[in-house]
Amino acid sequence: MVKGTPQKVAKGTPQKGLKRGASSDTKVKGTPQKVQKVAKGSPQTAASAVTTAASAADESVNMEMIKKVEEALDVINNHKVFKNIMQEKPLDISTGGAQASFNHKSLSTVLQGNANQKRPGHYICGGNFWWQNFTWLANNRTPINPGMVEELQRFSLKPLDPPRNLPFKTVIGLEVSADKKKAKDPSAKEPAEAASAAGGNDNEPDEPFLIVKGALQRLSPPEPAFAVLFSIRSAIKQGAPESVLMAWRHAILSAPFQFEVCPSGEDRYWRAQNLRQEAIEMGDIAQLSTRQWVYDVVGYKAFKQKELGQTLYAKDVAAYSAKMSYAKSTGPISNSFVDSALTVHNRVLGVAIANRWLEWCEEHLMSKNPWSSPCRR
Repeated sequence: MVKGTPQKVAKGTPQKGLKRGASSDTKVKGTPQKVQKVAKGSPQTAASAVTTAASAADESVNMEMIKKVEEALDVINNHKVFKNIMQEKPLDISTGGAQASFNHKSLSTVLQGNANQKRPGHYICGGNFWWQNFTWLANNRTPINPGMVEELQRFSLKPLDPPRNLPFKTVIGLEVSADKKKAKDPSAKEPAEAASAAGGNDNEPDEPFLIVKGALQRLSPPEPAFAVLFSIRSAIKQGAPESVLMAWRHAILSAPFQFEVCPSGEDRYWRAQNLRQEAIEMGDIAQLSTRQWVYDVVGYKAFKQKELGQTLYAKDVAAYSAKMSYAKSTGPISNSFVDSALTVHNRVLGVAIANRWLEWCEEHLMSKNPWSSPCRR
C-alpha cells in the first residue's frame, strides 16, 4: 500500500468505528495487483516483509485516538440529555439556531445547480453534529496530535463552559446517491440498508444526494470534532449540571455545516488536505507581528487615557492582557513587554525611516522577518 492513500468506503455505508483506526484503501492506479514470487530467504522477501509491517503500523497509527472517540460516544449517547440525538432535526432560527437549518431540497438545488461548473457550489446550513461519521478519516495514516485536541478544548471548547455555537465549520463531502449511481463495491449496502444501519434518513425517492445520519464523511480537520466529543464526555464525567449539558446539546443541534460535491476516494483525500491548508493560512494571516503588538499596546494606552482622562503608566497598561484568551502559538503578554513596547514605539517606530523599513520587512518577508519574534515576555 502507498502511504497517504485515501480510504475507500462503501458509498453511504456507515463505518463501524474503523475498528480503531483500520480502514480499506483505494488502490493506486498502476499498482500491480499480483506480487511476483520471490525465492525464499531472498533480500526481496525481507524487504517485502518490512514493507508489510510498516503498512500495518501506518494503518493503526490512530488506533488509540479512535478508541477514545468510541468511548466518548458511548458515554454521551447513553446519557439522558443526548439519548437518540442523532435522530433530532437541527434547530432552525425560530427554535434557537443561529442560521437556517438543513433542508434537503435546498441542498439538492444548490449542489445540482453547480454540478457542471468548474467551481462547485457549497450548501451552508445549520446541521446536526451527530450526522457525521466521527471515526472516518480522509487520511487515517497521518497521526492525530492529542495535544492539539486538548488545546482546542482549553481555548474555545471548555467542558463546563460550552460555546453558544460551535466556533468552526464542518465540511461534508457528498456524491450522487448509490441508487442513482450504483456503487462499484459489490459488498456495499443498498441505500435503505445503509440508512437503517446508521439510524435512518429522511430522503425523498427523487433526491440525488443521500443523507445517511451518522455516516456523512467529514472533509474538514477532525481535531475540532474530537475536541467537542471529549469536552462533552468530560462534562458528563465531572457531573456538570443539566444546564451545561443542554448548552452542549444546543450547540450540537445548530452546528455550522457545509455540504460539497466531492467523489469518494482520492478526491476526498485532496480536498481534506486543502481544507487543512486553508485553516493554516487563516491562522498565519491572523498572527500579529512584534511591531503590530507594539502598536496594539500603545493604542490601548491611548484609548484608556482618553477614556479615563489621566496618564497611564506601564503597570496600568499591563492589565490590558488580563481579558485576553491567548492562542497556543501566541502566549501571554508580560508586564516587561508592555514597558518595552512603550519605549520602542517612542524611540524606534516614532522615527519615520526606521518604521518604514520595518513595515517593508513585514510586507515582503512576513514570518521570515528577522525583526519579528513571537516572544512577548
